Order: sequence, then structure tokens, then C-alpha cells
Amino acid sequence: MLPGSLKNGITMKNNCIDCGKGISKSHNRCRSCAQRLRWKNSFSSKSYYCKDCKSKICMVTALYGKGRCRSCSHKGNKNAFYGKNHSLETKIHFSKIRTGIKPKPFTEEHKRKISESHTREKNWNWKGGRSKDDKGYILIYSPNHTFAVHGKYVREHRLIMEKYLGRYLTRKEVVHHINGIKTDNRIENLVLCTDNKEHLRNYHKCESRKF
Repeated sequence: MLPGSLKNGITMKNNCIDCGKGISKSHNRCRSCAQRLRWKNSFSSKSYYCKDCKSKICMVTALYGKGRCRSCSHKGNKNAFYGKNHSLETKIHFSKIRTGIKPKPFTEEHKRKISESHTREKNWNWKGGRSKDDKGYILIYSPNHTFAVHGKYVREHRLIMEKYLGRYLTRKEVVHHINGIKTDNRIENLVLCTDNKEHLRNYHKCESRKF
């Protein structure tokens, strides 16, 4: 394509210095050549080596990753399953799969043990039963709570208000944050509303639209 021609409504005024492809005026290389050069420079400009085996690794892994090659990053205590062993029943199950023999399905008791071995404190990603939902509210793990949702979790500000009142909140009752910060769950920052209608009327008054 000649310089200055149109493609998809964009004026092509430059050519890529590597492949000659028509590109915009503000670039010297096309996207493919620029990415290829970036990865090439990550190996050639400076040498980076694995912390354990001293094998050569790319710049991205050395500066922004763990600083180890793929093999060393899964050895020893750096592996999530370090120090854990499969049961004899599981080893026999995997052995039959590798030899092409269709094994018997796991029993319900074995499935329950596998599930329990990866839940709560035994899970590598366990954060003490405290997390945050998609709306920014803090969730507390309370499996025995009457109104537990989100996989046996309850919002922290509702738990604090219930502890202050000495009773469970109803589903219609709404707890409002005075300063608008959803993670500030001090009792001084919480107000109880009888329902969502009162909550919207008193604390979320909509301004009149101006046309």
C-alpha cells in the first residue's frame, strides 16, 4: 500500500521500517514488529538469570515476576502443594488413569474428605474469613447466621449493628454509612433505617434534573 492511501478511514503516511506495512504518521513500526522487537530486546539488552538454577530468563519474569524460571518457581515450599501427600486411594486412582484403565468413581466419603481438605483454614487462599463483595462491602464468614448469603457470608456493618441492638436485623432493614465510606464500619458511622424507602428518602435525595 502506498503512503498517503486510505485504509478504514485512517490516512497511512508512514511505512513500517521492518516489514514496510502502511502505518499511521505517529509510528515507526507496526504493532507486530514492535512487539517482536520488545521481546527480542528483553533478552538481548541485558542478561537476567534465575535466582536458583542460574538459567537465562526474560526481563519481564526477572523484573515483574518471581525472578525464577518455570521449573524452579514450582519447587519446594514455593509450590502450593509442598509437604502435602495424596492418600493411597487417590494414588491408585491416578495410576489407573495413566495406564488407561477406567477407575471406579470416588466414593461420597472420599469426595467429602477432598472437599474438606481445601476449605477455610486449609485453603492456600484463606484470608481469615474476611473478604469484599462486588459492591465494596466487607463480608465476614458466619455460616451459622440466620441471613447468611454469598456462600455463608454476612456483611460486616449488619453484624455490628446486630451486636449493638442485641437482635437480628430483618431483611427489610437497611444500615446506612454516614460518611459514605462502605468499609468504615464503626458503630458511630452507622444508622439503621426501617426499610429501603426510608433510606432513600433521608440519605439519598435525588437532585432535580436540569434540562
